[in-house]
Amino acid sequence: MPSYSSAQFYQDWRYAVGKEFTTRDGQPFPYAENGHLHWDDEVKKIEFGTHGPYNACVSNDGRSLAVALENDIHIIDTNTGAIVCILRGHAETPEGFAFAPNDSNILVSTAEHDFGEGGADTQPVVIVWNIKEYQQRRVAIQSQASVDEVVAEAAKTATSKLVEKGVKDSEDLRQRLEKAIKPGVTSVVASELVKDTLHLRGRIRTSFGAQVFSPSGKRLVYIPGGHLRSNDVDVWDINIVSTSNFQSDRITLHGHTDSLMWMGWNPDESLFASVCWDQTIRIWDANTGDQRFCFTTTKQNWAGGFSPDSKYFAATCGTGATHIFDLSDGSTVWVFEREGTRGWRRTLDWHPNSKWLAVGGESLAPVYVLDVEKKEVLQQRKLSPEKSQAPPDRDIESVRSMIGTFVGVRQVRFIDGGNKLAVWTSGDDSIEVYDLIRQVKWRFARGGTDGDFDNTKWIDGRGQIKSTTGCKMLIWEDKEKGQTILASVDYDGIRLWPLALTAP
Repeated sequence: MPSYSSAQFYQDWRYAVGKEFTTRDGQPFPYAENGHLHWDDEVKKIEFGTHGPYNACVSNDGRSLAVALENDIHIIDTNTGAIVCILRGHAETPEGFAFAPNDSNILVSTAEHDFGEGGADTQPVVIVWNIKEYQQRRVAIQSQASVDEVVAEAAKTATSKLVEKGVKDSEDLRQRLEKAIKPGVTSVVASELVKDTLHLRGRIRTSFGAQVFSPSGKRLVYIPGGHLRSNDVDVWDINIVSTSNFQSDRITLHGHTDSLMWMGWNPDESLFASVCWDQTIRIWDANTGDQRFCFTTTKQNWAGGFSPDSKYFAATCGTGATHIFDLSDGSTVWVFEREGTRGWRRTLDWHPNSKWLAVGGESLAPVYVLDVEKKEVLQQRKLSPEKSQAPPDRDIESVRSMIGTFVGVRQVRFIDGGNKLAVWTSGDDSIEVYDLIRQVKWRFARGGTDGDFDNTKWIDGRGQIKSTTGCKMLIWEDKEKGQTILASVDYDGIRLWPLALTAP
């Protein structure tokens, strides 16, 4: 049987809905006016040349983006799209980073390896960036042009020395030397730029909506130590420190033995939770480090979240079930089971009313809005493979039977005071927004996935999609303009899509 790759999937996938959110009279949510948009319809696109973003986050005030481009973090002004500065210090692509919620001048970041090849310095570290201080002190050598100039001079000198030893001079020789020298120079420059910047030995976790900072920004959580075994047994401790100096008031939480997927605080920061592959979900006293509850599941656990009133904690496990626990006594309120035989749920978000919970899943990307107190599904969305294509050597029905496993909901978020729900679906790599009050929807679609099959920019002569893919969505509010900004972080740039805030 011929194999079927993710690259082929991205060419064949076409958006279609199998089950949709329904209005009060039982009809599918219609599109809002001007609510069905595609790539090229965005109000602004921030581009980065030949290398697209690998990851991004937004500051709490919505004024700054941090964007991973190769090994660097670019700080971008969201209003102008201009680069404020470039943070260099990682020898690999940063895998996680976050702004302090109370100070957009502070950013923390992690990459598995730092400061070049080999030795003790290849252990993971968290870099604590003071952006303004870094910008002021490092401006002379922070540009890639400066590094390229040094590399060119080094290659020129090396070429001259080699020619003296009998090697034939050529432009090709200089170019090959530049290519060989550049990684070393870049690594050394990166380490020099941050050698007096605060480092924490370990890593931060930003996956599945995990919090790095407490809501007030006064505390930070990280996983201490070097490389740890995943999907195995190891010591996965948790450190919580004060952000006054990122060293004091340390609390260490012991007990987890496998990869930590989600960590975070309740709104008043009295409780802390950790969701882990070791089949446990733990609730801790955030001030003393004492364990309040340890909930056990039968599979790896993925995502979590406190209800805004701190009454409940929700978490998803590897069976596809969503568990809701009562934090007054540790009892299980509801286990919302998976439908069908496949599909994890790896994202969730609480509505501000603390009664509704949005959950996103894998395998045809289901989205659920649950009423936790009534234990019922209020709304449900699921995609369909019915419009997807197939390569010439494959039967279309066999492709459609498997293509749904490539699409999954990776982000759900209530926005606009809970009036709307935003959804980002991997594979489809598009954003949908559902207005729960007006009962209409918007779609911001990856080029070629739906409704624009004749657009030769996104569809080739064989009818296959040419557009690049994406990695996530970012959301912030611009209250001065009365807008929610949705940003699709795509591998050819960041697209900005505004939505009007609901009138009070």
